[in-house]
Amino acid sequence: MEKILTGSKEFFPENAKDTDYICIDENQTEIMKHTHDKGTCLFSYKPMAKAEYLDWLTTKNGWPLNNSPLITRKWLERFGIEPFGADRSALIAIYRKWFDFCFRNTLQTWHKSAWHLVAFMYIMKNASFELTAEQKENALLFKQRKPSETAVKEIFEFFKA
Repeated sequence: MEKILTGSKEFFPENAKDTDYICIDENQTEIMKHTHDKGTCLFSYKPMAKAEYLDWLTTKNGWPLNNSPLITRKWLERFGIEPFGADRSALIAIYRKWFDFCFRNTLQTWHKSAWHLVAFMYIMKNASFELTAEQKENALLFKQRKPSETAVKEIFEFFKA
């Protein structure tokens, strides 16, 4: 079972409080299982085809953090998901639901995991998984719940319906 690094340690290794991994567990029957032990989180998924995985994220997923692996290149490659091609619209729709959860449908000022949305937005804008230093800083500020006005404006423009 190959574990793939994801989450804040992937983007901000010096500021991460824990280490998150995602994996496919060939013996797992439930779609997703989360375990946490001494600063390490493991999100394991049952084997699925790309269409089944995207359908689950789109129609059955009730926990927005299940979308977070979609900013991890190796994870997308594992499923054959093309973020800058055929699957771009589907991924944006999935993340738009998360945007609505984080900003439009909650009483929280800033959801602690909104930085994923910022990283995703920049990945889509750049058509690359490489973020500039400024883009990483903007995402980190969201993680710290101190977003810049520029990044707030950018994210609302990107995800507007």
